[in-house]
Amino acid sequence: NTELAGEQSLTPEMKLRLFTPGCRFWTERAELWPFDDPYWAIYWPGGQALSRYLMDHPDVCVGKAVLDLGSGCGASAIAAKICGSAHVVANDIDPLAAVVTQM
Repeated sequence: NTELAGEQSLTPEMKLRLFTPGCRFWTERAELWPFDDPYWAIYWPGGQALSRYLMDHPDVCVGKAVLDLGSGCGASAIAAKICGSAHVVANDIDPLAAVVTQM
């Protein structure tokens, strides 16, 4: 239902499982989807900007504990971990977001 993507984002060095035009559910009616609205499968502009900032300024999170609230696809949490955070927690109200972050 998602595919590996990221080349067209602000962080091409990170590959994420996202909802793209290549996914079969992209063109199907939403009522046929096996899940609610897949907000967790979209790399939102705010998440891209925050992830890019962390990648460009690793001193912000290196060695620190990071909490990513409303993590969605988990990109900011992943960026924090790549940049050397000591501990990262990705939190979202949608349980599927946790699954996607671990992929």
